[in-house]
Amino acid sequence: MHDMEMVLHTINYIEDHLKEKLSVDQISDVAGFSKYHFTMLFSKMTGLSPYDYYRGRKVTEAIHYMEEKSCKIIEAAYEFGFGSPEVFGRACSAVFGKVPSAIRKEVEAGVFTGVKRMDEAYLWFVSSYNRKPVLKFMSDLELLGIGYFSENSFETLRHMTREQLAGLDTDNTKEIYKVSWLSKGPKGYMNFIGKQSRGEADNESHLIKKIPKMAYLLFDMIEDVGQIDYFMSYIYNHYLPASPYKEALPYHLEVMSVEGQARNSRLFIPVVPRS
Repeated sequence: MHDMEMVLHTINYIEDHLKEKLSVDQISDVAGFSKYHFTMLFSKMTGLSPYDYYRGRKVTEAIHYMEEKSCKIIEAAYEFGFGSPEVFGRACSAVFGKVPSAIRKEVEAGVFTGVKRMDEAYLWFVSSYNRKPVLKFMSDLELLGIGYFSENSFETLRHMTREQLAGLDTDNTKEIYKVSWLSKGPKGYMNFIGKQSRGEADNESHLIKKIPKMAYLLFDMIEDVGQIDYFMSYIYNHYLPASPYKEALPYHLEVMSVEGQARNSRLFIPVVPRS
């Protein structure tokens, strides 16, 4: 069995036993490897340890069950093998940095995604993506630009043509900024595209948007727009839940260089340390 087949096999096993209590020893036995070797291989190919993936999926499906059945937190906790609501609450806090009631509100608002099940295409992406983020502190930003709505929360500047960006008058601009909110409203997902302001609007159609000073995780954007969904899923569903940071605000910021012919983009996720 090849490494990819083995990892997919163990993922299928985990998915079939989410309502049970599993240990890494049990999962590594299914893989036919030692616990140490299996953990190293699984982490390399998924970006998560076997336990973090199992716990993340277990909590995610318990939350979806709670919403689908319109049941109480305690019912979902017991259905998925958590010993008590307190144990379930600690698991939610460990994975998402939030208590179950707060996550339930996100589900009702349509903004909760949770830890998604991994498939082969996603594993190939993770195994080839080896760019680690860096923590960066950014000063206050005042942007001048335009707002609009989109149906896709993961639309990026790389999806846009130079003609679409022409209204920003980027002749004397080194970088373009795109703020994307993660909550979907009646009109779709809210976005703002702009450049750094010099203090006043260039024309009546331009708006001013202020971005607060704070810490961000900085990711280099991938070049292939066809894999943007995998890239965003990796960040929000797998990297962040296993990291020492959690989202601080419900948006992300993309910054793209427009000097010369290069269109290099970086993604900034506002974060705070997990308590």
